[in-house]
Amino acid sequence: MSRAYASVIIPAHNEASTIESCLRALLDDPHGDQLDVVVVCNGCTDDTAERARRVPGPIRVIESAEPSKAAALELGRTCATSNPRMYVDADVVVSPNAVTAVAEVLQRPGIHAAAPRVLMASPDASRPMRLFLDIWLRAPYFRDNLIGAGFYAVSDEGHQRMGAFPRIVADDLFALTRFRPEERAVAEGATFSPLVSRRLRDVVTVEVRREAARREFDEWAALHGATVPDDRDTTWLVHLARDPRRWPGLAVFVGTKTLIRLRAVRRRRSADPQAWSRDEHARATVQP
Repeated sequence: MSRAYASVIIPAHNEASTIESCLRALLDDPHGDQLDVVVVCNGCTDDTAERARRVPGPIRVIESAEPSKAAALELGRTCATSNPRMYVDADVVVSPNAVTAVAEVLQRPGIHAAAPRVLMASPDASRPMRLFLDIWLRAPYFRDNLIGAGFYAVSDEGHQRMGAFPRIVADDLFALTRFRPEERAVAEGATFSPLVSRRLRDVVTVEVRREAARREFDEWAALHGATVPDDRDTTWLVHLARDPRRWPGLAVFVGTKTLIRLRAVRRRRSADPQAWSRDEHARATVQP
């Protein structure tokens, strides 16, 4: 049996509404029929696994009773057969060339982690949501050599360097600690689109979990001597504030982020950080 062009690991928890479109987009790549796609259905109570098996192509579906993304990523990592390894969220849709473009970037000397350019759009979003997105997408996080937000890939050496996924929610931040900025690259001309909330209230639900996960990651990093990426610099907001046209969006963004951080503190004190919190409203509007 010949070696696959790349392995794609997809952790999926109750993603019946999104998994088929995610898989079809991945397999629409020039090397789609040469991939090793591993879908790890973890703790599903819907028909995610059945829907994944319906999609024709080189797809393996693994079912785990434990509803943990970290455990699903590790299971998929150990079951994958090839490098590069690509980690893709089940609610992501990639452009037709994304897998090949990222694999080619990872062939560059010194590059061990890569991703397509993230494309976040929600044409049916509410006005507060559009104002929030207008500011959020101008953050340095989206301009830099991004790996995360739903898609990142690592080379053979990068895979060896990462090792096992720790039992934390913020797997993308963990991946960032493994690679220096000059070792990461974006595959320009290729994109991936995560599911974007239409309502600001749903963003709060999702981002509270992410902020709590960031705090959990900070604690993990302190214990393990990992370098924490500094993504909390606010000078970019000061620059945007010079333009009065951005003031409504800035007011929405800053107010929403403040609320998110306050709620995240309470969550870290009272809730299981591994618990799932996501935008169910957006998923309910997706046609599988």
